[in-house]
Amino acid sequence: MTDHKESPRKLSRRALIRGGLATVGAATMLPLLAACQPVPGSGPASPSEAAGPEGIEMLAFWWSDSPRDAQVLINTFTAFEERHPGVKITFDDTGTQHLEKLMTNMAGGTPPDIFAVHVAWMVQVAEAGQLVDWTPFAEADATANLDDYFPAQLGFYSYKTGLYALPYYSGPSCIWYNEDIFREKGVKTPWEHEQEGTWTWETLIDLARQTTGGEGMEKTLGWDAAQNPSAIHYYLCVPWWTSGVEFINEDETEWLFDQQEIIDVIQWHQDMALVDNSLVMPADLQGVTRMFDTGRLAMSWGIKAHAVSIPGDNFTVGHAPTPKGKAGRINRDGPNGVGSATESKHKDLAFQFGLFMGGEEGAPYYLASGRSFPVRQSLKESEYFFGALRPFERAEVHLEAAQTVRNWRNPGQAAEWGRVFRAAIDEVLLGQTTPEEALSRITPEMNELLKL
Repeated sequence: MTDHKESPRKLSRRALIRGGLATVGAATMLPLLAACQPVPGSGPASPSEAAGPEGIEMLAFWWSDSPRDAQVLINTFTAFEERHPGVKITFDDTGTQHLEKLMTNMAGGTPPDIFAVHVAWMVQVAEAGQLVDWTPFAEADATANLDDYFPAQLGFYSYKTGLYALPYYSGPSCIWYNEDIFREKGVKTPWEHEQEGTWTWETLIDLARQTTGGEGMEKTLGWDAAQNPSAIHYYLCVPWWTSGVEFINEDETEWLFDQQEIIDVIQWHQDMALVDNSLVMPADLQGVTRMFDTGRLAMSWGIKAHAVSIPGDNFTVGHAPTPKGKAGRINRDGPNGVGSATESKHKDLAFQFGLFMGGEEGAPYYLASGRSFPVRQSLKESEYFFGALRPFERAEVHLEAAQTVRNWRNPGQAAEWGRVFRAAIDEVLLGQTTPEEALSRITPEMNELLKL
């Protein structure tokens, strides 16, 4: 990465789209994002530029998934304004068009001053020279204390020599389960197995088999595999990692799908679908957003943010960590961070907002909403975190999950290789091919799609 005072190199629009930006609708982007000219020098402002704010308007691009979620963001913005008189934040709820709107405004020279950054596309936008590197800001601010962040959180947003977002949301995975189904079947729960040291993927497969049964609307299923067994970053990476192997080489130029452990994980998913009939399939999701919320699913792959939306009044919810494999317990995360555009005129305030949202001052607003695990280690015992836990959540499960996260991002043309992989896994789950044949067939094409 170039020094923060030099103009970062740019990628073509085609490379940006092929690199995974199309996953949230950016394929319709017409202007050439990489043709934008970043403001030379994206480091901290001089003392005169950093003078007290007076009548400063900041544009914020964020997405929300509900009115309640939007209100949490509004409360957070308002709290920051109160601490910085003269600053007004205008919130644009970008929803599913977040990345497309972000790219459009960047290309048009009117980028937001602060915006949510997701690891799925952070690298491509940073390579295009459109994300501020927070490194010099942190070096110039003694209060930043980057060492306080959980290491994996900073790792997600570190690229080459830069830091392109300040973490504010963390949602490492866990298992939600329907305790009532386990009691009805007379089967030990995942948490009971965890307490006994027997909570493994093999145990999960067995429990899914035992908790599946019934007919029609009374039918219960054992496991949802995140409702998408082909989601490598969101789900599949975990059973692969815990089996003791890597699924991609170190420089991320080749997929390592020929290993027996990789094949075996896909095989047991096929067996759950076709032999045990314990796996949630697309036909089971007709008219259903999340199978777990219906009360007819025994175990669900989840994240911290799900806790605020699980009904919790139609069945008894249980909470357990992700299963262990022969490599122990390894987790994944899909964090969000605060970023700013290189053309923003308010980078210093944007940096301060990033520290605020994920830090102690912002905790009464964002962390207290119950959506996130703390991104800072100093907040893991925070009253705002513990006070927002629902009765069925176990703080120790979230903490261990955060401490076992590997910070892996989708490389290359993620949207395109993701489609290839999903089509192959769909064929496997329908019994149209074997895991070994499917993985062997798609590996050459997926290797090519690792190139930007």
